[in-house]
Amino acid sequence: MVVRTLQLSREMWIFLLVTGCMSGVYIYMMTGETARKRAKVEAITPKELQKGQVIDAAITLISADAGRLSCASDTKVGEAHCGFGADTKPWVAKEGEAPTKPEDVIAPYMTVDNVLLLIPGLFTQPVLKKRLEDEPPGRYTREEMESRRFTVTCKMKLEQQFEKIKVRWDVGQAWGDRPNAWFGTVSDCKMTGG
Repeated sequence: MVVRTLQLSREMWIFLLVTGCMSGVYIYMMTGETARKRAKVEAITPKELQKGQVIDAAITLISADAGRLSCASDTKVGEAHCGFGADTKPWVAKEGEAPTKPEDVIAPYMTVDNVLLLIPGLFTQPVLKKRLEDEPPGRYTREEMESRRFTVTCKMKLEQQFEKIKVRWDVGQAWGDRPNAWFGTVSDCKMTGG
């Protein structure tokens, strides 16, 4: 009877030792520098960006941004252009041009690192279409929307740098000049926060 009790006790110690080691490894992997390296999208700075480069762009958004954000420029990249010309009047297609599709309208977006990017049709990406269905822009007040801010990370191919562009962050807001903003197309967008 005494031998069996010691044997059971030894098995219990082995179980506790193995469980403790596994827990320690799990905690190490999920906290501290190791977790931050795995989870953090690499910070980007405008000086490091180059034409043709593909980056992971972590963009901070609220659903209302689908209709609030605008840019003004006469520059076109392929079929993509801002919703407003450089004179800040709504873009009008020239004679013979096809009507503008939503996926061709460029809007300004900020990354979590506070880098301005110009992206056409971001909210036509499947993950953001779904977000708009679940959370239509008129459902919440502005304060509630801010508390529902989220991050989407997309693969972005940098195609052209706009030396000067006007942006505004809400309908009716004043335009502001911004230099050296990168334009690019996105794919493979995933919700990564919020």
